[in-house]
Amino acid sequence: MSITVLAFVWRKPGKSFADFKDYYETRHMPLALEIIGADMPKTHTRHYFGKDVDGMRQPPTVIFGTSEHFGCDVVSELIFESQEKLDAFNSKLTEPEISARLTEDQEQFVDQQKLSICIADETIVTSRPAT
Repeated sequence: MSITVLAFVWRKPGKSFADFKDYYETRHMPLALEIIGADMPKTHTRHYFGKDVDGMRQPPTVIFGTSEHFGCDVVSELIFESQEKLDAFNSKLTEPEISARLTEDQEQFVDQQKLSICIADETIVTSRPAT
């Protein structure tokens, strides 16, 4: 049974949306892959809200509701194959050198006061019927 971890991430005040996204993709993710290695989740998907237009973050395309409901800049979805894989990942994150490097890196682009991470208690997927 896979485990889904969701991280709701806001960019650091003063950092543009384009710089935030660029840093996450080109600096933070390569660093995480390098220092966590085989204990990384099976997948690490980033769902960005809004887009960059001329250096400014534009609101997300809302199908229903209002853009005010989408305060964070990205929801990161981490999928682990098992509790053991999640435990190995968390264990790696608590190693002092790795923890220090990741925290220092996150401070460059993440608003640490707003960062929220949770485990989805249940994931249910509905697929369209085969044709």
